[in-house]
Amino acid sequence: EISLPDGVRSIGDRAFAENGALSRIELPSSVEEIGNEAFSDCTALSSIVIPAGTQEIGYQAFSGCTALVSAELPEGVRLDERLFFGCTALADVRIPSDLAEIPSQAFSGCVSLEQVELPEGLTEIGDRAFLESGLTSVSLPAGLESLGGNAFENCPSLSGTVVIPEKIAYLEQSVFYGCPLLEEVKLPEGLQGISAYAFWGCASLTEIVIPGQVAYVSRDAFRDCTSLRRVTIYGENVDLNTSAFSGCTALESFSGLAGSTAESYAQRLGIPFTVIGEAKAPEMETMEANISM
Repeated sequence: EISLPDGVRSIGDRAFAENGALSRIELPSSVEEIGNEAFSDCTALSSIVIPAGTQEIGYQAFSGCTALVSAELPEGVRLDERLFFGCTALADVRIPSDLAEIPSQAFSGCVSLEQVELPEGLTEIGDRAFLESGLTSVSLPAGLESLGGNAFENCPSLSGTVVIPEKIAYLEQSVFYGCPLLEEVKLPEGLQGISAYAFWGCASLTEIVIPGQVAYVSRDAFRDCTSLRRVTIYGENVDLNTSAFSGCTALESFSGLAGSTAESYAQRLGIPFTVIGEAKAPEMETMEANISM
């Protein structure tokens, strides 16, 4: 156990890195900055409370702390990437209510982290932020504006319903790749695109409704969603990649506008199509061009 004296304002880069004997440390209220990799690979450290006055925590500050069970972050703090990367025992983390960004890979590999409360003011979740974590559910704040690629990739316990907030314009690559228990995804009306592999392997997903402003559904976006039965596409001229729904062995119906690319796509797959409205009559060359190979 280490207790740092009052007056210490900064903990330098790699100050305690790879200290396998450090199980507990008490940080004084004077600490304002924790440097890059300051406590990385402290494999016996079991908990950490960051003082209220801390303004910045650096890159990989606690990465590889495999015995770390709980962490408390203060209001007003700025976080760098890979903060708790590979903290396999981390089960309880307090995220401050004023945090605007969860940086890239912040909780990647935190397989014991089943629940996390995301603050309402959060606007950005970085790439791979919760990659291969133990999350069982997630509630995305209404004000979220950016959801990074691979953010929830390979979260095998993530289940129930995920509501994508209205300000999300694009679903990035592999954002929910390999979430086999995810049952429902509600997409916002303003969504404009679904990138490659976004929902690959979401084997419990049974239905998807794609809003009218979506311009494209990229390759393998819903590949191997083996329980997916119904797809509704409200757009008239959506660019649907030929492999977007590959491996969806339960798929039994498409719904969309008459004369739309969705209707042509369903015909190519040999899947029954239900008309839910009329589209403007497109030129055949345009339709064929928007069913990409």
